[in-house]
Amino acid sequence: PIVLSDKPRSLDVFVNGATLDARQHEDVRTFADEYRRYGKGAMLAQVPTGGPNSFSTRNALAGIRAALSESGVPSAALRVSGYPVGDPMLASPVRLTFSRLQAGVSTKCGLFPQDLGVGDPGFNMRNEPYFNYGCSMQSTVAAQ
Repeated sequence: PIVLSDKPRSLDVFVNGATLDARQHEDVRTFADEYRRYGKGAMLAQVPTGGPNSFSTRNALAGIRAALSESGVPSAALRVSGYPVGDPMLASPVRLTFSRLQAGVSTKCGLFPQDLGVGDPGFNMRNEPYFNYGCSMQSTVAAQ
């Protein structure tokens, strides 16, 4: 069966300079448009703290706020929190997240707990559908 549930949508903005480049700016604007259309609650910006790029990160956050504002997201809708940088040698993005109602299937597809071949003649003679029959089709319908 297809179920509806709130699931997080996120966008990682990698800080690679003092400001957002044109592609990052457009990605944030597209993400903001999706938030305005489907988002529930506040948008969360998780900012890396304690890393070597703290100045660049603050500037990137200002660019993110500007892109969100241009897209019509009110400044009060953005909540900012920090997360510790695990390894300063690895990239630490600013992660934007919001909750969105999404459709999906209730179980994982591709599980076959019994032999679908001739291992169980009784199962084959009963002509019953196998476990997870139609799951991939239901997943595709839910994704659409």
